[in-house]
Amino acid sequence: MTKFEYLPWFESQLTEMVTRYDHKTFPQSLLLIGEPDIGKSIFANDVAKSILCLDRKGHHACGQCQSCLWIDKNSHPDFLSIASEDKSHFIKVDQIRQLIQFAQMTSETGRKVIIIHNADEMNLNAANALLKTLEEPMQNCYLILVTNYPKKLPVTITSRCQRQLLSISGEHDVIFNWLKQVNPVSEDKIHQVLGLSYGRPILSYQFLLNDILLIMNELESLLVRYWQHRSNLSELTDFMVKNWHFASHLVLYWLSCALKEECQSDNIVKILRECPLMLAFEQYETFIKIIELSSTPVKQEWLLQEWLLRL
Repeated sequence: MTKFEYLPWFESQLTEMVTRYDHKTFPQSLLLIGEPDIGKSIFANDVAKSILCLDRKGHHACGQCQSCLWIDKNSHPDFLSIASEDKSHFIKVDQIRQLIQFAQMTSETGRKVIIIHNADEMNLNAANALLKTLEEPMQNCYLILVTNYPKKLPVTITSRCQRQLLSISGEHDVIFNWLKQVNPVSEDKIHQVLGLSYGRPILSYQFLLNDILLIMNELESLLVRYWQHRSNLSELTDFMVKNWHFASHLVLYWLSCALKEECQSDNIVKILRECPLMLAFEQYETFIKIIELSSTPVKQEWLLQEWLLRL
């Protein structure tokens, strides 16, 4: 997870959360929801750090006390962060059992904070194991669940949490200025990347960091050559697999623009728009399935080649 502190587009929400803690109205079980890649997990960490800080100034953690230093070193005795394991993409019951044991231990600072990132990735056993903690919360122990997809969580979980929607609506200028500060590039480049990321700041930052515009230009060149000559299927497929995180986003972006009749000046979108509408819809839906299968053992190259042959 990208490490930033105090994302400026969530400043007012951070103030609200810390004020609620100070006034003893902070929920013991909080569910943070919102679009992907806007910084929800970072925000959750910032809330935890402010709650646990021993010398907080206003609603910001001081960054210098023992508690802040512990968090920075991932060694805080009263802070636990849980996420799915990389290979399985599931939060397992053993992780929740660890959470329960942690919640029951004596606190060093008088309060504990637990964050479950991508909480919708809990398997059924893990979700069931968490229920008892939600039903019988430990005093001064605060549980923060973070998710892009609250509907994937069991109702038994969501009904026991207080919801907090995080949004970047109306924050374009703040996000633009933040991107200029954390990754100084031309304003035109930032505008392009914000368009590709649908305005999502963390995704935009990742795009700038990995120079997605270079990947985009190369992918566009390979796709145009494929449409013109049908001679570079293997080269195109290899490039897409090698750069899958970014290439998959770009292809989905182009398909979406073609279906919505947006991005009129984009060469790839113009070509895609020449496809029959029903075929474009089918290709869009099929590509989403390929993305969903990308974390499984299914041979990705074969799926992509079959998809490209239908264009």
